[in-house]
Amino acid sequence: MPLDCETYPGLYSALAIPDTVLELDDVADDVAAEQETLPSESPADSVTDGLLSLQETLKHVSKGISDSTESEYKRLILNCDTFLREHGLLQDGESLFSRQPRREAAYLIVAWIMDA
Repeated sequence: MPLDCETYPGLYSALAIPDTVLELDDVADDVAAEQETLPSESPADSVTDGLLSLQETLKHVSKGISDSTESEYKRLILNCDTFLREHGLLQDGESLFSRQPRREAAYLIVAWIMDA
């Protein structure tokens, strides 16, 4: 159904093709001018820089873990894993504390803490 300009004059004028056509040079100039206003560093770069800085900070801070602290962490991990195995929440030979923790890891840790 064709658009009736008498019934919908505002819509017709909004959708009508203008008599003048933009020149490609004008468009290229506009794009170039807009690109000059953009920051030189992308948001992804600043996020990456922030993560690298955080990683370096954590590396530096974690150097201070004493042998006794590391032993205590290992004791707690063993204790938690044993608790979870005894309650059928973890299979033999499996550890909750791995590079790819289970989705419900936080709930399992809370269960272990609440049982203590």
